[in-house]
Order: sequence, then structure tokens, then C-alpha cells
Amino acid sequence: MAEQEKQNRYILPLTDDGDFEVRLKKDFATFNKIMKQYPGTGWLAVMKETKTEIIITVKGNAKDRRLVVG
Repeated sequence: MAEQEKQNRYILPLTDDGDFEVRLKKDFATFNKIMKQYPGTGWLAVMKETKTEIIITVKGNAKDRRLVVG
């Protein structure tokens, strides 16, 4: 994950294909929304929070996916 401090966002590359889940500890990174996804079609990412984690669920078959989160 790369932080873009001036834009107040992170870029999260997703290197696996298909459906999966990403879990990030809140003490590692804090953000509260998915701002954009690339490519724009062929997959879906949904974010939810717990007290200690940010959980991103990814579904679909698009390749070379990235999320912009902030």
C-alpha cells in the first residue's frame, strides 16, 4: 500500500485474481471509504470496519486491480 499524503489517500494494489478478502489493522492505516477502483468494471470491492480492522471484500475477475482509499 502506498500513501499519497498530499492527496490524503492510499493506493492499494490487489495482486490476487478472483474473490478474496483483505484485512488491515487500524493501527497500520486509517481510512474510511473507497474513493475509486481500477479498472472501473468487472469487479466490486466493499469495505467494512470493526473496532480493530478494516476489511475489504473483493469479488470479480478483473485483472491488475487497484483501489484508491481515503
